[in-house]
Amino acid sequence: ADPAPVVSKFVFAAVRQALLPKFLELHSQKGLKQTAIQVSSFTIFNLFDFLKREGKIPETDGDTMIIEMGARRTEFIVVNGKGELVFTRNVEKGGDDLTAFLAAEEGISFEEAEQRKIKNWEETKLNDPGELLRAMEGLNAELDKTIRFLKNRKLSDNITQVCVSGG
Repeated sequence: ADPAPVVSKFVFAAVRQALLPKFLELHSQKGLKQTAIQVSSFTIFNLFDFLKREGKIPETDGDTMIIEMGARRTEFIVVNGKGELVFTRNVEKGGDDLTAFLAAEEGISFEEAEQRKIKNWEETKLNDPGELLRAMEGLNAELDKTIRFLKNRKLSDNITQVCVSGG
């Protein structure tokens, strides 16, 4: 006789460390069993690996850089052509920098700029490629520094694919 199929559900969630106990308690109340907690870089890498195996991310002959942009922090994660995690770096730049730029440029509050960025991106200065580059100067400098470091340390000089994620 065939054995009963095994059914698994996966939940990928990002929560602040201080909220983790409450998050786990809610999962427990729903009858879900937590089997792993990972630092976000490893979670993103594991999700990338899963999506790659499922054929959701195209094959490449080089390395892949994953850029995970959050509100206050951006992670640069490099996966080599063999599928191995070779580098991670966090920088204190993120979506809030775009919001602050928009608020300053348009003379509006941070909160109003955040709402415009989310709901009416096309109607903001950030929709203009030149303005977006200006808004992202700090993050672009960190990206450039990261790429130089990767090349100088011979960790990667063949990034052929970039995956961007975040809110």
